[in-house]
Amino acid sequence: MLRKILSAAVSFLLVFMLITSKRTVEESIPLRMEVPIGFLAYLWSFMSFLPFFFLLLFLGVCKGAIIGPVVALLVFVGNSAVIIGLWPAHFFWTYYCLVKTQKLGLVLKMLLLLFLPFPLFLWPVVGILGSLLVGIGYGFFAPLFATFEAVGDELIDKLYHCFTDGGKDTIKGACTLVRDFTDMCFFSYFSIMDDISEKVNQIAFLCAGFSSWSSY
Repeated sequence: MLRKILSAAVSFLLVFMLITSKRTVEESIPLRMEVPIGFLAYLWSFMSFLPFFFLLLFLGVCKGAIIGPVVALLVFVGNSAVIIGLWPAHFFWTYYCLVKTQKLGLVLKMLLLLFLPFPLFLWPVVGILGSLLVGIGYGFFAPLFATFEAVGDELIDKLYHCFTDGGKDTIKGACTLVRDFTDMCFFSYFSIMDDISEKVNQIAFLCAGFSSWSSY
Protein backbone atom coordinates (compact mmCIF):
# COMPACT_ATOMS: atom_id res chain seq x y z
CA MET A 1 0.00 0.00 0.00
CA LEU A 2 2.81 2.40 0.92
CA ARG A 3 4.58 1.45 -2.27
CA LYS A 4 1.51 2.41 -4.34
CA ILE A 5 1.25 5.77 -2.56
CA LEU A 6 4.95 6.54 -3.22
CA SER A 7 4.68 5.56 -6.88
CA ALA A 8 1.59 7.74 -7.28
CA ALA A 9 3.39 10.68 -5.65
CA VAL A 10 6.41 10.25 -7.91
CA SER A 11 4.17 10.06 -10.97
CA PHE A 12 2.37 13.25 -9.89
CA LEU A 13 5.69 15.04 -9.40
CA LEU A 14 6.92 13.95 -12.82
CA VAL A 15 3.72 15.13 -14.50
CA PHE A 16 3.87 18.44 -12.62
CA MET A 17 7.52 18.98 -13.60
CA LEU A 18 6.72 18.16 -17.24
CA ILE A 19 3.84 20.64 -17.34
CA THR A 20 5.84 23.44 -15.70
CA SER A 21 8.86 22.86 -17.95
CA LYS A 22 6.66 22.98 -21.06
CA ARG A 23 5.08 26.25 -19.91
CA THR A 24 8.52 27.73 -19.25
CA VAL A 25 9.71 26.77 -22.72
CA GLU A 26 6.61 28.31 -24.31
CA GLU A 27 7.11 31.53 -22.39
CA SER A 28 10.78 31.71 -23.38
CA ILE A 29 9.94 31.48 -27.10
CA PRO A 30 9.37 35.05 -28.44
CA LEU A 31 6.04 35.80 -29.96
CA ARG A 32 5.79 36.29 -33.68
CA MET A 33 6.40 39.93 -34.66
CA GLU A 34 3.24 41.43 -36.00
CA VAL A 35 3.83 43.68 -38.99
CA PRO A 36 1.80 46.88 -38.69
CA ILE A 37 -0.69 47.52 -41.42
CA GLY A 38 0.61 51.09 -42.00
CA PHE A 39 4.10 49.79 -42.72
CA LEU A 40 2.77 47.43 -45.38
CA ALA A 41 0.88 50.30 -46.98
CA TYR A 42 3.98 52.49 -47.07
CA LEU A 43 6.08 49.62 -48.40
CA TRP A 44 3.55 48.94 -51.16
CA SER A 45 3.43 52.62 -52.08
CA PHE A 46 7.22 52.73 -52.25
CA MET A 47 7.47 49.60 -54.38
CA SER A 48 4.73 50.79 -56.73
CA PHE A 49 6.44 54.19 -57.14
CA LEU A 50 9.83 52.72 -58.07
CA PRO A 51 8.94 52.05 -61.75
CA PHE A 52 7.64 55.60 -62.14
CA PHE A 53 10.76 56.95 -60.44
CA PHE A 54 13.08 55.13 -62.82
CA LEU A 55 11.00 56.21 -65.82
CA LEU A 56 11.16 59.84 -64.70
CA LEU A 57 14.88 59.49 -64.05
CA PHE A 58 15.45 58.05 -67.51
CA LEU A 59 13.37 60.82 -69.09
CA GLY A 60 15.23 63.51 -67.14
CA VAL A 61 18.62 62.08 -68.11
CA CYS A 62 17.60 62.01 -71.78
CA LYS A 63 16.42 65.63 -71.60
CA GLY A 64 19.66 66.64 -69.88
CA ALA A 65 21.72 64.85 -72.52
CA ILE A 66 19.87 66.71 -75.29
CA ILE A 67 19.63 70.19 -73.74
CA GLY A 68 22.87 70.07 -71.74
CA PRO A 69 25.30 70.56 -74.65
CA VAL A 70 23.32 73.56 -75.95
CA VAL A 71 23.27 75.21 -72.52
CA ALA A 72 26.94 74.42 -71.88
CA LEU A 73 27.88 75.94 -75.25
CA LEU A 74 25.88 79.11 -74.54
CA VAL A 75 27.40 79.64 -71.10
CA PHE A 76 30.91 78.71 -72.21
CA VAL A 77 30.98 80.91 -75.32
CA GLY A 78 29.21 83.86 -73.69
CA ASN A 79 31.28 83.98 -70.51
CA SER A 80 34.52 83.27 -72.36
CA ALA A 81 33.87 86.17 -74.73
CA VAL A 82 33.22 88.48 -71.77
CA ILE A 83 36.33 87.31 -69.90
CA ILE A 84 38.67 87.59 -72.88
CA GLY A 85 37.16 90.85 -74.13
CA LEU A 86 37.34 92.66 -70.78
CA TRP A 87 40.61 91.16 -69.56
CA PRO A 88 42.87 93.98 -70.91
CA ALA A 89 40.62 96.60 -69.29
CA HIS A 90 40.58 94.67 -66.01
CA PHE A 91 44.36 94.30 -66.09
CA PHE A 92 45.01 97.98 -66.75
CA TRP A 93 42.33 99.30 -64.38
CA THR A 94 43.44 97.05 -61.50
CA TYR A 95 47.00 98.30 -61.78
CA TYR A 96 45.81 101.88 -62.16
CA CYS A 97 43.67 101.75 -59.00
CA LEU A 98 46.43 100.01 -57.06
CA VAL A 99 48.98 102.65 -58.03
CA LYS A 100 46.53 105.48 -57.37
CA THR A 101 45.24 104.38 -53.96
CA GLN A 102 46.60 106.04 -50.84
CA LYS A 103 45.34 103.45 -48.35
CA LEU A 104 48.34 101.15 -48.74
CA GLY A 105 51.89 101.63 -47.65
CA LEU A 106 54.77 101.78 -50.07
CA VAL A 107 56.14 98.32 -49.22
CA LEU A 108 52.75 96.59 -49.46
CA LYS A 109 51.98 98.41 -52.68
CA MET A 110 55.27 97.28 -54.24
CA LEU A 111 54.62 93.68 -53.21
CA LEU A 112 51.13 93.76 -54.71
CA LEU A 113 52.42 95.29 -57.92
CA LEU A 114 55.03 92.54 -58.08
CA PHE A 115 52.73 89.55 -57.44
CA LEU A 116 49.52 90.87 -59.02
CA PRO A 117 50.24 89.51 -62.55
CA PHE A 118 49.90 85.93 -61.29
CA PRO A 119 46.17 86.12 -60.36
CA LEU A 120 45.47 88.43 -63.29
CA PHE A 121 46.93 85.97 -65.80
CA LEU A 122 45.28 83.05 -63.98
CA TRP A 123 41.82 84.64 -64.00
CA PRO A 124 40.96 83.89 -67.68
CA VAL A 125 41.87 80.22 -67.28
CA VAL A 126 39.89 79.79 -64.07
CA GLY A 127 36.94 81.80 -65.40
CA ILE A 128 36.69 79.87 -68.66
CA LEU A 129 37.00 76.45 -66.99
CA GLY A 130 34.49 77.47 -64.33
CA SER A 131 32.05 78.64 -67.00
CA LEU A 132 32.35 75.30 -68.77
CA LEU A 133 31.66 73.34 -65.57
CA VAL A 134 28.74 75.59 -64.62
CA GLY A 135 27.25 75.23 -68.09
CA ILE A 136 27.52 71.43 -68.05
CA GLY A 137 26.09 71.11 -64.55
CA TYR A 138 23.24 73.55 -65.10
CA GLY A 139 22.38 72.16 -68.52
CA PHE A 140 22.15 68.60 -67.23
CA PHE A 141 20.59 68.92 -63.78
CA ALA A 142 18.04 71.68 -64.50
CA PRO A 143 15.99 69.53 -66.95
CA LEU A 144 16.35 66.54 -64.63
CA PHE A 145 14.93 68.41 -61.64
CA ALA A 146 12.22 70.01 -63.76
CA THR A 147 11.00 66.54 -64.76
CA PHE A 148 10.41 65.53 -61.14
CA GLU A 149 8.94 68.93 -60.25
CA ALA A 150 6.33 68.52 -62.98
CA VAL A 151 4.96 65.45 -61.19
CA GLY A 152 4.80 67.15 -57.81
CA ASP A 153 3.19 70.37 -59.02
CA GLU A 154 -0.58 70.72 -59.21
CA LEU A 155 -0.75 70.70 -63.00
CA ILE A 156 -3.54 69.44 -65.22
CA ASP A 157 -1.48 67.65 -67.87
CA LYS A 158 1.47 66.27 -65.92
CA LEU A 159 2.60 63.93 -68.69
CA TYR A 160 2.96 66.84 -71.11
CA HIS A 161 4.91 68.90 -68.58
CA CYS A 162 7.20 65.96 -67.83
CA PHE A 163 8.35 66.05 -71.44
CA THR A 164 8.39 69.82 -71.97
CA ASP A 165 9.48 71.35 -68.65
CA GLY A 166 13.16 72.15 -68.34
CA GLY A 167 13.79 72.79 -72.03
CA LYS A 168 13.07 76.37 -72.96
CA ASP A 169 13.36 77.54 -69.35
CA THR A 170 16.85 76.08 -69.05
CA ILE A 171 18.01 77.84 -72.21
CA LYS A 172 16.56 81.12 -70.91
CA GLY A 173 18.34 80.51 -67.62
CA ALA A 174 21.64 80.04 -69.47
CA CYS A 175 21.15 83.39 -71.21
CA THR A 176 20.37 84.96 -67.83
CA LEU A 177 23.60 83.52 -66.41
CA VAL A 178 25.62 85.09 -69.22
CA ARG A 179 23.84 88.42 -68.79
CA ASP A 180 24.41 88.49 -65.02
CA PHE A 181 28.05 87.55 -65.48
CA THR A 182 28.46 90.37 -68.02
CA ASP A 183 26.89 92.86 -65.61
CA MET A 184 29.21 91.71 -62.83
CA CYS A 185 32.37 91.90 -64.96
CA PHE A 186 31.51 95.20 -66.63
CA PHE A 187 29.21 97.38 -64.56
CA SER A 188 29.87 96.05 -61.04
CA TYR A 189 33.65 95.88 -61.38
CA PHE A 190 34.12 99.36 -62.78
CA SER A 191 31.49 100.79 -60.42
CA ILE A 192 33.39 99.43 -57.41
CA MET A 193 36.65 100.81 -58.77
CA ASP A 194 35.03 104.20 -59.38
CA ASP A 195 33.72 104.25 -55.81
CA ILE A 196 37.21 103.51 -54.51
CA SER A 197 38.64 106.31 -56.63
CA GLU A 198 35.96 108.75 -55.46
CA LYS A 199 36.61 107.89 -51.83
CA VAL A 200 40.31 108.43 -52.36
CA ASN A 201 39.62 111.79 -53.99
CA GLN A 202 37.22 112.79 -51.20
CA ILE A 203 39.78 111.91 -48.55
CA ALA A 204 42.43 113.91 -50.36
CA PHE A 205 40.02 116.85 -50.74
CA LEU A 206 39.11 116.78 -47.04
CA CYS A 207 42.76 116.61 -46.03
CA ALA A 208 43.59 119.55 -48.29
CA GLY A 209 40.66 121.56 -46.91
CA PHE A 210 41.64 120.82 -43.31
CA SER A 211 45.24 121.83 -43.93
CA SER A 212 44.17 125.10 -45.58
CA TRP A 213 41.76 125.85 -42.68
CA SER A 214 44.43 125.16 -40.06
CA SER A 215 46.86 127.50 -41.82
CA TYR A 216 44.48 130.40 -41.07
